[in-house]
Amino acid sequence: MNSNGSSLTVQANGRGHKSASVKVAEKPQLSADDQRRLEIARGVIAGEIEIERAGAMIGKSQRQMRRIVERVKREGDAGVVHKLRGRASNRRLPTEIKNAVLRVYTKSCKNLGLSAAKNRIWREARIRINRETLRRWLVAAGLRLKREEMRRPAATGLVFFGASYLSK
Repeated sequence: MNSNGSSLTVQANGRGHKSASVKVAEKPQLSADDQRRLEIARGVIAGEIEIERAGAMIGKSQRQMRRIVERVKREGDAGVVHKLRGRASNRRLPTEIKNAVLRVYTKSCKNLGLSAAKNRIWREARIRINRETLRRWLVAAGLRLKREEMRRPAATGLVFFGASYLSK
């Protein structure tokens, strides 16, 4: 392991020649919250901050702060980054279900609102889906406009008559 955290491996290939491969550990992308957590964890490791105070500074319990400090000692900067960052949620529905829902929607639900489309999808494909999930999938597939795109522009040319007109 080099001083910068990378490692160098040398392997011999089948013909007796050596080939080198360099494996460089990537620095994690840290959010502002992660950077603050890392600073505080380093302060605890250096003995500058007590663990109770450090936990209070970032809204974590003493126990959770101890875990964060241990992870920073073990993993370095990556110890403050959530382990599921960049990965799909464990609650994500399978792609097959999403594709089936989009097929049913394009076949028979295009002119329906979200709640009616959701009910039709249940009747036709026996797939129960949340209305908001359906909306997000449709926006991503380009089958529905985003909320802000759906808002109608204000009508132009309206004449306001004022209160004196109404009192006559």
